[in-house]
Amino acid sequence: MSGRRYDQVVVWNFSRPFLREKLKLSLSGRYSFDPVSHYLKPKLEYRVNAHLRISLFLELYGGEKASLFGTFKHNDQAGLEFKVTF
Repeated sequence: MSGRRYDQVVVWNFSRPFLREKLKLSLSGRYSFDPVSHYLKPKLEYRVNAHLRISLFLELYGGEKASLFGTFKHNDQAGLEFKVTF
């Protein structure tokens, strides 16, 4: 073997519309097995009209201290996002 290291990772993005597609709930994330680390992003998006969408989301990090997302595990975030299209 050449000494290459391969990561074993699961990545996902699930979403579900509600209220005649005006409201969308989604969950995206990534889980790495060695070293163990994870990232989760739950998001709630509301379509106000054809040109404006408002979203609330969380970004949650965790895992072993030496892992990619484990180094951010005390840096979880929440956000409010406005998208305007023309």
